[in-house]
Amino acid sequence: RRKPFPHLQAVIDIQRDVARENGCAFWDWARYMNQTGGRSRWVHEGLSQPDYVHLTAKGYGILGQTLVRELLHEYRLSPRQQTSSGDGHGF
Repeated sequence: RRKPFPHLQAVIDIQRDVARENGCAFWDWARYMNQTGGRSRWVHEGLSQPDYVHLTAKGYGILGQTLVRELLHEYRLSPRQQTSSGDGHGF
């Protein structure tokens, strides 16, 4: 199995910590990819380039759509959103 970024988990942990400290949303794209079969499956299905680093246009599209869907889902569940009296969009 290829491991192009040996320190990837450390970077993800730092990103998560910084997001938490600053009250920002965080989405672990690597975890999502692993839950959907890993990078090898993405390469096999034409969603990731054979370099195991870059995605294809279709792969980036799927990742982007998933990011938006999951962040909006979590935002709607947040206490701040549930108590807001705005227009319902929360923005």
